[in-house]
Amino acid sequence: MSNDISLTKIYSMLDNGLNYQDIAEHFDCNKGTIFNMVKRDRAKKFMHPMKVAQKILKTYNVDSPPIDIKAIAKAEGFKLYNQKLPQDVSGMIEKTKSQKNIYINSGHAPTRQRFSLAHELGHHFLHTIDGKHKDNATLFRKENETTPEIDKEANRFASELLMPDKLIRKEIALSGKEIDEILIGELSSTFEVSPIALTYRLQNLGFEFL
Repeated sequence: MSNDISLTKIYSMLDNGLNYQDIAEHFDCNKGTIFNMVKRDRAKKFMHPMKVAQKILKTYNVDSPPIDIKAIAKAEGFKLYNQKLPQDVSGMIEKTKSQKNIYINSGHAPTRQRFSLAHELGHHFLHTIDGKHKDNATLFRKENETTPEIDKEANRFASELLMPDKLIRKEIALSGKEIDEILIGELSSTFEVSPIALTYRLQNLGFEFL
């Protein structure tokens, strides 16, 4: 087996149209070796935004809902602006050597504004922003195959920041109730998110509904 197998080379070969068997033969190894390397790496990358959000929550000693994301943004040195933006623009982040600004569309519902702010913070913590980055759609239901990967990552960060796995499970346990529309409504109020955002979150965490 070749000793110079690298994920960079594997991804490059996949991008060039080679399949796992082709790549395995190139490196003189088993196809399963290549497949498992990619699977583990993609799982790690998928979880990274949530891990970062968990670290931020710990850094700012957040232990109960709702999450004060404005306080986190201000602590990170951002000036926040709620202003009228085009309807299809949820928010923008601006980072330069001299300023750090986040703009949120004041025409959107308060819960969407919170998610948009959390999404912009995701760009701050996860990505290199030089200048302005504008987001046209940040809600889960608008993700599709054309959604840029950095926005999918910012969405995963935002969902964990606003609806932390640990706190969601704690609140459900404390309620002593089955998960139905009534509990979803109560939890969405507790976390100050929309019922649909909370529903997606619960589904992604593996909860079953009545």
